[in-house]
Amino acid sequence: MKIKYFEIIVNIIFWLLSGWLLVSSLSVQSHEVYMINGEETQYVNRNPDLIKSLLVCILFNAILFYLNVFILVHLQRNVQKLKYIAISITLFIFFIGGYFTSQWLIFPKNSLKVSIILGISIFIFYMAISTLYALSKLFVINENRTQILIAEKNQYRLTLLRRQLQPHFLFNALNNLLALVDHKQSPQLVNAIHKLSGLLRYVVDESKENTVTVANEIEFIRNYVGLQQLRYDSNEVHCIINIEGAHTSQKVEPGLFLPFVENAFKYGTIPEAKSSIEILFDLQIHNQVFFRISNRMLQNQIWQYKNGTGINTIKEQLNIVYPDKHELNIKKSDFFIVELKITTNDESSNR
Repeated sequence: MKIKYFEIIVNIIFWLLSGWLLVSSLSVQSHEVYMINGEETQYVNRNPDLIKSLLVCILFNAILFYLNVFILVHLQRNVQKLKYIAISITLFIFFIGGYFTSQWLIFPKNSLKVSIILGISIFIFYMAISTLYALSKLFVINENRTQILIAEKNQYRLTLLRRQLQPHFLFNALNNLLALVDHKQSPQLVNAIHKLSGLLRYVVDESKENTVTVANEIEFIRNYVGLQQLRYDSNEVHCIINIEGAHTSQKVEPGLFLPFVENAFKYGTIPEAKSSIEILFDLQIHNQVFFRISNRMLQNQIWQYKNGTGINTIKEQLNIVYPDKHELNIKKSDFFIVELKITTNDESSNR
């Protein structure tokens, strides 16, 4: 709204200034010099009829000015261009005819050649400014449209990414639960169902929001880890979740850390073999979340790290949600280590 008011003010100033320059320079009828008390005094005589005619000329140019702007802008934006071309040609013929008629009235004592030259000069000046003005408006319109399209595209891609990530781990969890059902009268089943219900509730309720607290994400990871560990014997997978710092109210994208935990269990564990996973949430800085997860790279699963799509998916999600506000480092040696640092800019976490 402020930009529109500024644009209107600039337009008013332009017409007042250009009109004053034209009238003051072209309405002069004669110069007279008088000697008063030995001092030379110059008087400028202006023709009132000429001033009125010039004002009519400026009015015609103002109409053509904004007509030109309207046509150029709408020809670029409107699909029915032939309709606007026909209307524009008709209006231009009408107004240009009236315009040059006014030029003859402005300079009735001059020759037709002089009237046409002056009229064309004024017309070219205003049309040049009008075209530049229309091009600047088109530039702003296209820039705004581009930004809107980028925002809509990012939101659409982000929605797809969320839908891709959430069902992925839900199906894995259900498969794990189905494996437990085969063991009749297993006390682990009740615990599994409890944890799964917590995961489902989080996905359905919390993930509707654009952001969630780090505390909720950590609890979500705990439930997921607990559900995954039910697949193994008690001493097979050792998973540690460490939390450093107290700034747990920072807001982050829901499900942001899950793909890394999924990969750790998928590629870093094998039934009937001992393995370990270490997860760290460093929340010591009020507007920063540092996440680290590491697991040993098993020899028979190293090749799978290169073929998974989960990491590429989360990279794309990070670029959309945290452009220039995240650092993701992935190290592969004997251990597969992921380090993710996010700047949250969450002031509430500092209270």
